[in-house]
Amino acid sequence: MNYQDDMKYMQSVKLAKQNDIIINTILAGNDQKTAQIWREIAQNANGAFSQIAQDGNVTVVATPYDKQIQQLNIELNNTVILYGNKRTQAAASRKMESISLAKPSASSDMAAYNSKRKISSKVFSGAGDLIQELEINPKLISRLKNDELPTLMKSMNEQQRLDYIAKMKQKRTTIQTKIDKLALQRAKYKADKIKKLSAESKDSFDDNLMIMIKEQAETKNIKY
Repeated sequence: MNYQDDMKYMQSVKLAKQNDIIINTILAGNDQKTAQIWREIAQNANGAFSQIAQDGNVTVVATPYDKQIQQLNIELNNTVILYGNKRTQAAASRKMESISLAKPSASSDMAAYNSKRKISSKVFSGAGDLIQELEINPKLISRLKNDELPTLMKSMNEQQRLDYIAKMKQKRTTIQTKIDKLALQRAKYKADKIKKLSAESKDSFDDNLMIMIKEQAETKNIKY
């Protein structure tokens, strides 16, 4: 996917999704730059991301925290204040849709990654979220463009806008605190479960991968 004349990987992901194709990604090793791309591919293609040791001796584990984290991620989406030109807002909306449609395991993987964020208000990468934009550039608040605001804010006066932004920011902080706490609990659960499964079976990764595929197949009425 790095060849000059090759199709960009997100174009391939988009085509796969349009044709109802699920893409699961597996990272061998600990390269975090690659992990970010692998998560992005899985999340945008309704798949699941998993990580294994370089020699493959790690398993995929679903946790009791996944569905709760997924729901909180959807609530987090509702704190986004779309900002920018039409193209920027449209791109941000697509990212929000992908987050909302992500399966519990993929949603939890993204939450675990975002818990290490440098930008405290980050919901997704890139432009389009006013709260995140203001954290990066606080001076933006004094030069907001009316035509780049969401419809809800266009009729507000300056104080109403400030109050609304503060309200959404506080709501986001509360939700992110809950997600970060669950992400830590999930990480411990996974570590303990993987340790146990690795001791029980040399093929634990393969077994859990098959469980994941069966769960995805059931959503397409396919039985193994």
